[in-house]
Amino acid sequence: MKKIARLVITAAAVILCAVSCLDTDSPISTGTMICDVLNPARLETDAGEFLNITENNFIPIPDSVKRVMINCDVLKQHEDNEKEFDIRLLEFAPVTITSPIPASETDADELGNDGVNITAWNSGGYLNAFTSFTSIDGSKTEHAVNLVLDDTRSGKDTLYLKFTHNAFGESFDNPDADVSKLVNSGKYFSYDLDSFIPSGVQSIILHIEYEWFISQDNIMIREKRLNSGYLK
Repeated sequence: MKKIARLVITAAAVILCAVSCLDTDSPISTGTMICDVLNPARLETDAGEFLNITENNFIPIPDSVKRVMINCDVLKQHEDNEKEFDIRLLEFAPVTITSPIPASETDADELGNDGVNITAWNSGGYLNAFTSFTSIDGSKTEHAVNLVLDDTRSGKDTLYLKFTHNAFGESFDNPDADVSKLVNSGKYFSYDLDSFIPSGVQSIILHIEYEWFISQDNIMIREKRLNSGYLK
């Protein structure tokens, strides 16, 4: 696995952050983390800690979900294994495991150019991202969020990546949308680093871009700004 330094692209949205909730100096702690699902009652964090769900204050994790962001109470650390914990699951959000799509194989109109805000970090061999966007409250329309790899611009030193969002007309971008019905929504994604970093490369820059709305006097306007950050 390529070693990539951590990057956080600042987002305005309030999200569950990928920080460990395991405080071994305290018998009980609470927090959030991203995990692989070994089975609906057992998780593995990106730091290699194992979490047994002995209490659940939320819904069961479906068998189809392979990765989650959780909020939990740590109830117990096992005496015979310092990396084994029992937890109370307070809530979880599914994380979609996927790969970037090459720009040369996509249609710009299908990708869309609606605003999307990003918080990104790497852990567990993934580029992880929380994507925040506007949507119509109660709508069944599924928004499309993609990470696009510019395969014509990228080389062995730098990969150029951009998050895109297609709201199919149901976002703040649309001047005809009823603003009173707009809400902030979000999704978690994990992109396998080995699936898009060239084989044999020891060091590479990931240049990440996204477009989000400008705020004036704490009021969001429809004009967007191109934001960027990078991992090395």
